[in-house]
Amino acid sequence: MKATNGGCGLKRARLDIVLASIEWRMLYLNAITHVLSAATSDHRPILLDTNGGIDWKKSHIKYELMWGRDPKCYWVVKNAWKDKLHQHPMINFYRKLKNTKELLARWNKVQFKLIGNQVSEVKASLQQLEDRQGDRCTKFFMATTVIRRRRNYIQQLRLEDGGENRVWDVDLVKKWFSRNDAKAILNIQLLVIDTTDTWMWMGEPSGLFSIRSACRIVKGVTTTAPADAKWKLIWTSKIHPRLKLIWWQLERDAFPTRGKISKFMDLTDVCCPVCGEEEETIFHLLWKCNLAKAIWFNSPMGLRAELVDVNSWE
Repeated sequence: MKATNGGCGLKRARLDIVLASIEWRMLYLNAITHVLSAATSDHRPILLDTNGGIDWKKSHIKYELMWGRDPKCYWVVKNAWKDKLHQHPMINFYRKLKNTKELLARWNKVQFKLIGNQVSEVKASLQQLEDRQGDRCTKFFMATTVIRRRRNYIQQLRLEDGGENRVWDVDLVKKWFSRNDAKAILNIQLLVIDTTDTWMWMGEPSGLFSIRSACRIVKGVTTTAPADAKWKLIWTSKIHPRLKLIWWQLERDAFPTRGKISKFMDLTDVCCPVCGEEEETIFHLLWKCNLAKAIWFNSPMGLRAELVDVNSWE
């Protein structure tokens, strides 16, 4: 580098800093520069490591709602923001936030102490009280509540004469239910054996709800058609769920190929974009295309697709 005074002497200087804006420094607090060694050159490279400095893992102060109930909190925040700490608005804003955090932390220690210490002190007091008084919720107490619940349980109501005729109280049913509901309830025959009432799903013989039976009811299908063996093979295979979904899309021809899209859109070109020889279908892409043949041949199976007479996935 030539001298600035116009002389012919050389002036040596070392570039050992990296310039960055304030916004960038706030985003990368751990950034640091390293001047690397240069064995065969007079230039020493500078490495910028955005995560090589001090690791700022100090937890940020969290505002407690109980502070807002104390009128002194307002003045603590106001005093932290009243002074101008720097000419640059961003630095001024950052320093005011930092000042507010420090003042609130200091005020919290004096006014409320530390919340964690207070919780620990209360827990210790409760533990001492429990050790001295004992836990009243003993096994004997729990056993007595169970015995009392069983003794007071009302299983059924009998008639005035003490008998059980197992019939509906028609007047009571009509009093509490509408006409249609009461008629439907009275048509239910009561069992002679005393059993507990349970919810039953009428769409399944077992009485258990299932998504499949709900779909059949919505579609108005009353009988269940036998499932195709290939779908059962797909969904019961011990492979990754994503592979099952791809396999299912393959069998359903659900991939958006040009041949598929051309059925409901006007496409000027439906040929395969890879080889350009045939219409782009999922069978062509995965079996008959030159690229697919090369992939099959280079697979561990070493399969020659052109020697296998296959025209569909069926």
